[in-house]
Amino acid sequence: MDRTIRRARATFFVLAAASAAGCSDDPRPVVTLPPPGTREELADEAALAALADFRALPVFGEERYVQTGSQDRLSGAPAPADFVERGNRDMNHFVCRGREASVSENQLIPPIYDEAACPEAYVRGVVLSRFSGSGYLSRLWLTASSLRNGLVANDEVLRIWVDDEANPVVEEPLAAVIDGTAGEMFAPPFGDGPGNHLAWYYPVVFSKKIVIALDGLGPLEYYYHQAGAVLSPEAVPRKAAEARLAARDQAISVLSSTAEGVIPGEPLLAPKTVTLEPGQTTTLADLAGPSTIHAFSIEVAEAQLATLRDVTLSVTWDDDAAPAILLPFSDLFAATLDAPENASLALAGSKDGGTARLALRLPMPFKEKAVFAATSAAAEQVDFTLSIRGEKVVPSEPFGHLHAVRNETVAPAPGPEHPLASVTGRGRWAGTCLMLEGRGIGDGSLFDEPLNFLEGDERAVLDGVTSVVGTGTEDYLNGAFYFESGPHASPFAQWWGTEVTPPSARTSACRFHVLTDRIDFQKSAEIALEIGPGIPETLDRYRSVTFLYR
Repeated sequence: MDRTIRRARATFFVLAAASAAGCSDDPRPVVTLPPPGTREELADEAALAALADFRALPVFGEERYVQTGSQDRLSGAPAPADFVERGNRDMNHFVCRGREASVSENQLIPPIYDEAACPEAYVRGVVLSRFSGSGYLSRLWLTASSLRNGLVANDEVLRIWVDDEANPVVEEPLAAVIDGTAGEMFAPPFGDGPGNHLAWYYPVVFSKKIVIALDGLGPLEYYYHQAGAVLSPEAVPRKAAEARLAARDQAISVLSSTAEGVIPGEPLLAPKTVTLEPGQTTTLADLAGPSTIHAFSIEVAEAQLATLRDVTLSVTWDDDAAPAILLPFSDLFAATLDAPENASLALAGSKDGGTARLALRLPMPFKEKAVFAATSAAAEQVDFTLSIRGEKVVPSEPFGHLHAVRNETVAPAPGPEHPLASVTGRGRWAGTCLMLEGRGIGDGSLFDEPLNFLEGDERAVLDGVTSVVGTGTEDYLNGAFYFESGPHASPFAQWWGTEVTPPSARTSACRFHVLTDRIDFQKSAEIALEIGPGIPETLDRYRSVTFLYR
């Protein structure tokens, strides 16, 4: 993708140029902003129960995850503007335009529609995504140039229709959806965005179809969007409740547990001081099952954080012949470049008084035993304190063991993608952490800058079907605009440590596919990250850890 236009110097240049060209007149119809919504519930009991059931994360499912968005359709058509010529055209792609739509014709990047016209007569605006089948909307992410620094007036309206009903179940000003004033279902912890984008996780249910549209598209605008849905393998009636469900309270409680963790549990291993000499291998814990680990935590002096890169953790579940987790301690906690100092539901980090505290909180069930070992290749003694908390119970349904797949690509990259995971068999993608070092596109243009490597799109082929195609690295991670708003965390994602030292830059971030954002596969999964806008030279060094239940 190419979103380098988003940087401040480029944005001001483009807007000034467009204004000089006479694009400031806007003949589009005026959209009357709707009054505050009166809909009390968009979910059903099952969807809200899934949004609150963290223990079920390792349990295999039959549903199919599908993501659509504004990704480049790879049509081969000439770039509509110079600033997208070097990369993918991941903006202003829509499914169709409704018979009634307020869309400014004064666009630097003209909208492209997959369909000549929307077949749904009720649609007003342009359709971002349409899903057929029964299931629920798991995630909606969106940003636009007007959301950055107030450069363009924001009067867009978000609408959602379910099951071809003429009246939308959602009709709200986009600004109110983003800041949460549209109502409890849009406010944190369901909605999250530092103000320049939307990342919304309320599970809107549907029996046969859901249509998501945006109206009031302004002049000189470019929009990026992604929507994910979890679809049932067979048609199942899904109807939202007429009134607010009490189950929402439990979902709010779970999503608000990023500080302490959803399930604190009991000690399975009391805090244990570990000292490793150079070259030493030691068993950290040999636990008897059945149990589920809910927090694997360490405390280490900040001065020794860097040594965790040279200490390898090995975790073997039950009678598995090989470790399911085998990687440096620092990579497990996404702390190789910088240790996290914020918390999602699955990963927490903090620093206090010279001590760093790191905790992985994905559920880790095992039936018989779990063996944790560490090997030090550090040149000096390494000291840390280890603790493990959980419950002496496992899910009653078929479940997978937690696996961590580590990949590293060092320049020169052999191709346009960095691999995240390639596995066969049944499983669930539970999340990915990225520790990225890269640079700009290198052409010396106005849009060449050190963070251009974040233009890369995530791609996932599940069971042989391309199911996920993204619009940019920070978009996948629920961020926007190269994380310019600073470090941030939400229940599902977090980012930190973005540093620019021209001509290079680096950043660390994680997104976790937990609760209703789960991604199942039955036979295989091929997951990768595009390097910049398909330009391998923008990579200096990529490290990634993808968490899977298998």
